Amino acid sequence: MTLTTFNKFIKEYKLKGQKIPAYAAAGVTGAEIKEFINARPECKQVYNEAEDHVLDMVEDALRKACFSFNQTALKYYLDNKGKDRGFGSSYDPTREQEHKVTISVEGQSDELSNLFEG
Repeated sequence: MTLTTFNKFIKEYKLKGQKIPAYAAAGVTGAEIKEFINARPECKQVYNEAEDHVLDMVEDALRKACFSFNQTALKYYLDNKGKDRGFGSSYDPTREQEHKVTISVEGQSDELSNLFEG
């Protein structure tokens, strides 16, 4: 694999946010990408930056879903980002809760928006 092929994969991955279509667009396999970046630390850094970019895109989409009051997105966000406030799918009664949060979705869009800002 060449650096040009790797760069094509990175460009497609950052654009589409999915590895399989990016592999196909660059004409490579996941194993080839892994081998290429493991042999080149500078390419591994570029790959990690692409992963961070895709994660940022997904977080933005999740926030938009939350702002439109998508209940599944809200639950996911609170389960993963609100653990220190007592949210989460696993409850630990030994953990001290510092905050209690009540969210009323109807007519509270400004308060909910403030919750996710920052």
